Amino acid sequence: MKKRLPFLILLGLGFVLWRSGFGFLASERTITWRLPLQYADVRRLEVQIWDQDSLLGRQEFTSPAGLTSEPELKLPLERGQHRAVASVWLADAGTASFQQDFDPGSDTSLVIELSRPR
Repeated sequence: MKKRLPFLILLGLGFVLWRSGFGFLASERTITWRLPLQYADVRRLEVQIWDQDSLLGRQEFTSPAGLTSEPELKLPLERGQHRAVASVWLADAGTASFQQDFDPGSDTSLVIELSRPR
């Protein structure tokens, strides 16, 4: 067992670095979007994550019957300021757009609460 202990310690340290990077590396995040709309009215939704002027991730959701759950996007993100953008196409042919700045910190799961523009 004494021969394996240094190997197990290195393996554990490697796992911690791989998962978190101590804030220096991007780690996988699950971003859940909460919209201030009736989900049954949403026919198409495009969500984007931006880091200043760089698009980091984008996903589109389409449902002729409306969304049935909160949309999620998984992507690697570093700590720091990011911008979440959501464009929505509604059943009555209307559109809406939302933006929210956020910092993921060390969280692996985030909820972006979008609000109506004022």
